[in-house]
Amino acid sequence: MVESVLNEKLIEDGRSLVQSLDDSGIDVQGALWFYFSEQSLWRLLIETPMVESAGPRDTYSKIQSSLSKLKKQGNSLSLDEVALAKPEADLLKLLRLMVSTDSGLHSMRFSNNMINGQLIEDAFIYRLKKK
Repeated sequence: MVESVLNEKLIEDGRSLVQSLDDSGIDVQGALWFYFSEQSLWRLLIETPMVESAGPRDTYSKIQSSLSKLKKQGNSLSLDEVALAKPEADLLKLLRLMVSTDSGLHSMRFSNNMINGQLIEDAFIYRLKKK
C-alpha cells in the first residue's frame, strides 16, 4: 500500500530493505524516502549502478527477492513503494549539493528546504554516498 504519511514502520521497513540489498551484494549508492507532493505519496528511492549494468527489470527482480525474504520477518513494503534511480539522477545530484553520507545506514530527515530554487518538501535519507 502506498502511503501519504511516512511513519516509523515504513522507516524501519525501508532500512531493512536497504540492509538486505547490501547483504546481497547490490551496490546501493543512494537510498531515501522521498515525498512526491504532486501525487501526495512517498517512494523509497534506490540508486544503484545495477540499473545501468543489468537493467531495471533485473534490478527490480533482485529487490522483489529481498522483499519476499523480508515479508517473512514482518516487513510490509511492496515493490509499488520502491522506485529505482540511475546514478547521477538529477534529484539525487540536487540533494547531494546539501547532504552526503558514507556507505553506512543513517537516519536523516531533510524537510522544507530549497536547493537551487527547487523545494524539497520532505525526504528521509538512509544513504547518499559522496560522488
